[in-house]
Amino acid sequence: MYFPISHTELAVLPLILIGFTAGATSAFWGVGGGWIIVPAFFILGLPMNFAVGTSLAFITSSALFSTLRHKKLGNVDVKLGLLLVAGKIPGVEIGVIAVEYLKNTGNLSSIISIIYLLLLGFISFMVFYETFKTSRKNQYIEKNTSESPLIFGIGQKIHSFRMPPFISSPVPGVDSFSIWVVIVIGVISGLLSGLLGIGGSVIMLPLIFYVIGLPTHIGVGTSLLTVLIAGLYGTFSHALKGNVDISVAFIALIGAVLGTQIGGIATSVVNDIRIRFLFGVGIAGCFLSIVLKLFNLTALSTVLILGLSGILSLLITSYFVKSFTKS
Repeated sequence: MYFPISHTELAVLPLILIGFTAGATSAFWGVGGGWIIVPAFFILGLPMNFAVGTSLAFITSSALFSTLRHKKLGNVDVKLGLLLVAGKIPGVEIGVIAVEYLKNTGNLSSIISIIYLLLLGFISFMVFYETFKTSRKNQYIEKNTSESPLIFGIGQKIHSFRMPPFISSPVPGVDSFSIWVVIVIGVISGLLSGLLGIGGSVIMLPLIFYVIGLPTHIGVGTSLLTVLIAGLYGTFSHALKGNVDISVAFIALIGAVLGTQIGGIATSVVNDIRIRFLFGVGIAGCFLSIVLKLFNLTALSTVLILGLSGILSLLITSYFVKSFTKS
């Protein structure tokens, strides 16, 4: 199908599949879906500036359904979410300006791809490492209930930063923490959102897990709230600069509408450690697909990204079915 805004020819069914996966993982992990949408759009043939801007438009629309689902489940901390947004919106604008600058220099695709590789590689390593570490410490945590099961190492040091004002922790037994820690997390997340076309949760989630210490389900829902609000701003800013093909986003959203409902319900039957492990698997697979694309192995890269999408979709759907048999 030809898309006149971006002047590209894209297959419709892969767009719907990618949209379904992004929607399902958005609700399942709270990452917005940009972790797979931007690489997939780029691999399927969309120019990088359109991949970034269109991804943000898709993510914002998808996040609306996911946020509403998690709000019903009681997984959204609105106060903390709004503080994260206060830092995220300025970060988004900085990222959008950077995309426009790189687009004018002609280096956008290569630089964004390299940043993606560095980010995804780091996040997948950290998630695998912390998931293994957390599972090893479960017995210790049960005997020390005053310590959050999610805050270890450097996260404890950052969490103990004592510059006022403070916000109380939603986790029982965990001390209040500085509002400035929350705002800085928002700025970092927003910068990546505007620059890479992601919801920003791919970096925000590990930070609010391991620094703030939120339980996985509350972290997912709260992160999605920030994706929705800041994403609206980022989409508008990218659209003003001609980086959004709304028709591509609309087709991908067809799959996402169903995916978000399935992913949100699926979290009710999966424990925190498994959710994080699958998050790491998805990020690692996406990392490899970008490497293949950079080495001009486009066909293999396409097979990998679509295969990863299909496997994750089937797995999350199986958890969705299990939620009904369990009840």
